[in-house]
Amino acid sequence: MASLSRKLLNRVLGPISWAYYRWGYGRTSTALAWLGRRLGTWEESGGRGDVPVSGAQWDEEFSHGRWGFLGAEKARYAVLAALLEDLPGDTRLLDVGCGEAPLFDALRPAAQAAYAGIDLSSWAIESARQRLGGHARLAVADAESFELEPGWGGIVLNECLYYLHDPVAQAARYAAALAPGGVLVISMFRSVRTEAILRALERRLELAEQLTLTSERGSWQIALHRAARA
Repeated sequence: MASLSRKLLNRVLGPISWAYYRWGYGRTSTALAWLGRRLGTWEESGGRGDVPVSGAQWDEEFSHGRWGFLGAEKARYAVLAALLEDLPGDTRLLDVGCGEAPLFDALRPAAQAAYAGIDLSSWAIESARQRLGGHARLAVADAESFELEPGWGGIVLNECLYYLHDPVAQAARYAAALAPGGVLVISMFRSVRTEAILRALERRLELAEQLTLTSERGSWQIALHRAARA
């Protein structure tokens, strides 16, 4: 009976979820806020899509090679690296949700020297430390509670934003920590929810550039938001 009830609930909420992300996500409304919370609970309970998970689960997935394919996404990392080539002045680069730091390998030496990465998975951070030695500043940290100092030349939210409880608020929080002329680069696998998040961000942050990258695995949406210059 419980299984049947769950199937019926999924059949009802599936189309509602699609409609919410297509037309309602990110808009100011008490009813939509309530619906968003209910859908979030439903998504997390069933592991639907990219939902927040614990550090222990990330450790398990990284240690079993679940995310090993990321290092093979050369074209996507080349695009991200290109968007980060012109960091303003003597500033730093923060890779949020860096995993085993595949982005580091795609960066030019100047950006590598400015690089710092954080991830919720202690396993991934230790793997990156062993691979990169002392060439990168790495820390185990929760992206949602990480204490941001101001003055970052570049911040990358690479395949991590949709794992946060409030993606739009968190992206705005990171954007506020940019140095004048700094860039916030966001990469997400394309879905109706991804598109909803990016539309909501366009209403809060100035969009400088956006592109879609497609491979045999699917499509990614990459957006660049630039902080105002002093």
